[in-house]
Amino acid sequence: MRGILESQQKRVEETAAKYRNPQLSLDFDQEEKRQLDANRRHWEKRLLAIDRELESEPTRIREIYRVKARRIEPVGLVYLWPVTG
Repeated sequence: MRGILESQQKRVEETAAKYRNPQLSLDFDQEEKRQLDANRRHWEKRLLAIDRELESEPTRIREIYRVKARRIEPVGLVYLWPVTG
């Protein structure tokens, strides 16, 4: 899981780095600029979420797969006798 999150973080950082240049948006129309701003906000939020997930997810997954064994001790035996008609 850690590897998946780190590769995702790297891809988002690379994509965000491509669009950080302010001169890039000079020839965009208004709708494209609005979409680019929305994308930047989403990338920032996703990077913060990935940082949180890098801390919490490995522990959460480890807890799910942890073996929890308990010893069961018999209290007594119950015999079932067939009823004859």
